[in-house]
Amino acid sequence: MSAITRTILTVAATLVLTAQGCSISIRTARQLDGGIFRSDDAGITWTHIVDAGTTPKGKPIRIDNVDIEFIRFDPITPTIVFLGTRGAGIYRSDDGGNRWVKTGLGGGTYTALAIDPTAPTILYAAAGGTITKSGDGGAHWAPIYLESKPDRVITDLAIKPTDPSMLLAATSRGDVLLSRDYGNTWQLLTTLSPADYISRMLFPPNNSSTVYAVTRASGLFRSTDTGNSWESAKQSLQAFPGSTTVSSVATMTGQPQTLYLASGYGLLVTRDGGATWQPINTLVPFGSQPIQAVTVNPTNEATLYVIVGNRLRKSTDGGATWDAKITVPTARLLNALTINPDRPNQLYLGTIKPRK
Repeated sequence: MSAITRTILTVAATLVLTAQGCSISIRTARQLDGGIFRSDDAGITWTHIVDAGTTPKGKPIRIDNVDIEFIRFDPITPTIVFLGTRGAGIYRSDDGGNRWVKTGLGGGTYTALAIDPTAPTILYAAAGGTITKSGDGGAHWAPIYLESKPDRVITDLAIKPTDPSMLLAATSRGDVLLSRDYGNTWQLLTTLSPADYISRMLFPPNNSSTVYAVTRASGLFRSTDTGNSWESAKQSLQAFPGSTTVSSVATMTGQPQTLYLASGYGLLVTRDGGATWQPINTLVPFGSQPIQAVTVNPTNEATLYVIVGNRLRKSTDGGATWDAKITVPTARLLNALTINPDRPNQLYLGTIKPRK
């Protein structure tokens, strides 16, 4: 590492640490309806889980005004849960969300968090053009990558499940970056689509080399060699107008060829790695309203959840019928939806304030 690079990373570390004191999300006043909700009965009832301890004077602190970007579970101990937020950093709970605490990243907007599947105290987070790393479960962080081009930010991170030394990063300009040494050094692998924002990257569970990438303008891409080369899914999806506008994807445990796609066309599934696709009926006609999110029971794909028009809907028969009567006690927009991999009846749902 050159002296210039060391200087840049030192400055970035100072900025990250300075940002930790900028959170404006905690509340001790009247209760609001934002933050995160949990259901322990597969979506029938919901609990607002926003306890963040007390002030030195004993007043309760709540994170009920926080906008949730993502929810991540510890891969070995799923009672450990992380929240990524807009403007309030990253929170952690060690008891399934009953109580939240700030990590060492106590301020700023974080777009991604990747957790080492074999050593989950090792975490990687992305905010702006910086990737930071923690070796102690989030208490302390250090920058490991700083994007040199000011028009690019890091949008997502993905760790190879079978080799956690390999880490992929995506950017807002379609770049795919690779580290082969736990984030110590990085190289540019490719640019999927110039000026195309990569919103999501993920490795299917139990797969050695396949990785999917979702872009805002060009839709879904697949790589079968850990990101070295990519193939667009446009041709296989051409029968479904609007399917290149992808908002969410979901995978199945033990089924690396299965991928669910929430898109402008509707809900689609492939069981052969993207070669062919089948539409899944929801309660809205295809092409009339985009599916904003999809989540699948990791052990039983008959159980699906989708967010459509700020309503949460559930199917227990693979999409043949849907329950449209699920009520989440919030007036805010439904955003991040995740199932506890260890308890499939337990759902976590994040909310965000509507943008003006």
